[in-house]
Amino acid sequence: MAKLSLITPEDLLDLVRRRVTDITIIDARHRDDYQAGHINGAVNLLWSDFCQEAPESAGDQFARPGWWGLLLDPVAAALADRLAEMGIDSDSRIIVYADGQVSKGLEGRVAWMLLYLGARDLSILDGGFSAWLKAGGSIESREIEKDPARFDLNIDGERRITMEELARELDCRSNAFLLDARSAPEFDGDVYSYLPRMGHIPGAVLFPFTSIFQSDEKRYIDRQAYLSRYTGIGALSAPLAAYCELGLRAATIAFLHELYTGEPVRIFDGGYMQWTTTPAMPVA
Repeated sequence: MAKLSLITPEDLLDLVRRRVTDITIIDARHRDDYQAGHINGAVNLLWSDFCQEAPESAGDQFARPGWWGLLLDPVAAALADRLAEMGIDSDSRIIVYADGQVSKGLEGRVAWMLLYLGARDLSILDGGFSAWLKAGGSIESREIEKDPARFDLNIDGERRITMEELARELDCRSNAFLLDARSAPEFDGDVYSYLPRMGHIPGAVLFPFTSIFQSDEKRYIDRQAYLSRYTGIGALSAPLAAYCELGLRAATIAFLHELYTGEPVRIFDGGYMQWTTTPAMPVA
């Protein structure tokens, strides 16, 4: 079982100042944000660089980068080798950051992918880049290129579910429920007319991504607050899986859920984008 944690900017600052060598800092933000300034020594890992292309049947809208969430085949696409070439070591302590709620789950999606592929010790920076700056952390804008490392591929099947698997389990388990990490207007089908079919997956329960943040929209809520909000939606057990549009927001909730309960949550990384563009899948 991988080790998960939140790290405060003060604790990360201490690690950086002491020049601890067995950590890898990953900036999950968009390229232009990274180039404008990032935590010293952080490499930039874009979640969308590790995704499949949308099928032609989905339409041109979803062919753009960042519009299709389905992860590449880890073996065929040699994802572990790609991570190793970036200097990411599966045995090191990996610290991922973006910038809280405004990043819409970038850090969660990258953290999920790394854990799914075999990372053993992963932290998310609580409060993100803004908290780092507020704590007095230094930044740089140069591109960081680390020496190649070793990333051992060790797929954790408890962290992922495919569309086909999800459909079968929903058919077979009458009491199963999904966590929908999107907003209420998305869940109700009131926004984003670019979707072929608006609404949600039958059996889903709304648990908005925004609900896991404190009032500053940067730091995560604590364990007690999380459990209160989780049970407040009527959830008395672990969900069958979690999803959003592309797996970003859902993966962030899943990280916090596992950290606070010890229960991993499978991510449907194809998300509502894949579901709604597949005519055979029902929508509520």
